Amino acid sequence: DELRSDAQIAAHGNRLWADPRARETTTRFAHEWLRLGRLAGLQKDRTAYPRWGERTPDLLAREVEVTVEHAVWDERAAGLAAMFTSGDAYVNEELARFYALSGPTGTAFVHSKARTDRAGLHTLAGLLAINAGPDQSSPVLRGQFVRERLLCDRLPSPPPTVNNNQPPVTATTTTRQRSDAHARDPSCAGCHRLMDPIGFGFE
Repeated sequence: DELRSDAQIAAHGNRLWADPRARETTTRFAHEWLRLGRLAGLQKDRTAYPRWGERTPDLLAREVEVTVEHAVWDERAAGLAAMFTSGDAYVNEELARFYALSGPTGTAFVHSKARTDRAGLHTLAGLLAINAGPDQSSPVLRGQFVRERLLCDRLPSPPPTVNNNQPPVTATTTTRQRSDAHARDPSCAGCHRLMDPIGFGFE
């Protein structure tokens, strides 16, 4: 009978929050929620993404972890909502080179205000890389990510006969043109209307 009042719930919540294991749980939650395990060993076409290296997936995963940890644990942070609006970034020297940024040195991840063209957890390179092909972006996967991971929607499974492969990149077609075939196919259009418009916002 120690969880019957708001005061009791707050007291136990604060007790759990003070446990060192709470920080570890936060990081594990971020991994499961955002499916960061997909970054492990992720390969990209080096022609399309020349800065992608062997250590890049680990660095990008750590960047997401630090971003979530900062929002949850740093008392100076603007709160959880800021995870989706802030242009703040957390990079070390190696990841700064990946982003072509100057300033940070060493292996520790430090705060940077360098992200002036995009904002929010969902625009971090690690999450964009997971929800993309090896040589191109994917409005479909990114729209699905927002719908399912951020908005908690449940999208229907694709028809068993559908071809899930992205059309190949060509010099004469845009990402939108390569994706339009889904929108025109009646068996695909219902779901793609829910995902593609959101995904194009990341282009």
